[in-house]
Amino acid sequence: MLPEKLPNLMYLNLSFNAFSGQIPASIGRLTKLLDLRIDSNNLTGGVPVFLGSMSQLKVLDLGFNPLGGTIPPVLGQLQMLQQLSIMNAELVSTLPPELGNLKNLTVMELSMNQLSGGLPPEFAGMQAMRVFSISTNNLTGEIPPALFTSWPELISFQVQNNLFTGKIPPELGKAGKLIVLFMFGNRLSGSIPAALGSLTSLEDLDLSDNDLTGGIPPELGHLSHLTFLKLSHNSISGPIPGNMGNNFKMQGVDHSSGNSSNSRSGSDFCQLLSLKILYLSNNKLTGKLPDCWWNLQNLQFIDLSNNAFSGKIPTGNQLQTLSDPSIYHNNYGLCGFPLNISCTSSSLASDERFCRKCEDQYLSFCVMAGVVFGFWVWFGMFFFSGTLRYAVFGFVDCIQCKVMQKVYCINQFLSRGTTA
Repeated sequence: MLPEKLPNLMYLNLSFNAFSGQIPASIGRLTKLLDLRIDSNNLTGGVPVFLGSMSQLKVLDLGFNPLGGTIPPVLGQLQMLQQLSIMNAELVSTLPPELGNLKNLTVMELSMNQLSGGLPPEFAGMQAMRVFSISTNNLTGEIPPALFTSWPELISFQVQNNLFTGKIPPELGKAGKLIVLFMFGNRLSGSIPAALGSLTSLEDLDLSDNDLTGGIPPELGHLSHLTFLKLSHNSISGPIPGNMGNNFKMQGVDHSSGNSSNSRSGSDFCQLLSLKILYLSNNKLTGKLPDCWWNLQNLQFIDLSNNAFSGKIPTGNQLQTLSDPSIYHNNYGLCGFPLNISCTSSSLASDERFCRKCEDQYLSFCVMAGVVFGFWVWFGMFFFSGTLRYAVFGFVDCIQCKVMQKVYCINQFLSRGTTA
């Protein structure tokens, strides 16, 4: 039990204990309380309404308690509130539009509950918002575009593992300070907005497990701070933009189970010397694997299975440690380590042999073309230039005379030798 009289108490932290039962009503009498943290206990009975009367509160953390119940709309009266965290609290509720009145709120964490309904457009009133996390709930509807034009300080937007539909708002490009963008595990459709290329501070982008279509915007190659890019399990088509290789800080790329096609076979990744993870499985990528991949000395995980790669697998440095053959599975044109297919045997990829045949044919064609061209050049000169023709024939006659003289002298010498 808390003492009845703590009139000047400003900070109360009871986190990580084993308190059970309801949140005591005596807390409501701590009128000067600025910071209340009672997360990570076994508290039940819902979020008490009296918390809405604690007008001085700046931090409220009730997370990781089996509270249950709903989010009281009266929490929207806490005009001083800066941080609100009720994560993993078994809440069964909608998001009260009244929370949009919290103009000083910088952090909202309501993840891992059973929240339903839509994301209220009134939340655009949270103009100081920096970290917004409502992941792993049952929220539906479209994401209001007005949020991103009203939250200029936003650095983290996490709405993954919900049921959101509609398109990714192009207005996201207005959130210029955004560092983390997690929208995976929803039902978002349409194409990836080119406006995301304006998020020059972005470090972690995950749009996987949606219904996205279209191509990968080349503008994503402008994200020079991007370290992780995940676009897997969508219906994205077309080539991987070449300028993606300019993201020198990139550590992880997951574009598996898409529909991308590319004849360059990943040569643009050769500049990503910090790359640790490269997942490109289940696409339509073709061609040879570039030899320059041996420079990727930080590469730890790779999956290129179920594509149409061909030729010899590059070797050396870190690639030698990636000895699991399954990472190249179902690329019938590949050979070499770690596959049990020798590149010198008849199992060499048919398109590799075809390319070599094409090279031989091209060389032969060049030689024949050169001979024919040279013949017709000389023939044309003889035909159209009388002076040159007479000079050449005179030179040939002179050579013929000298040869005949040498032959005559040799015959005379041999005749004298025989007579003697």
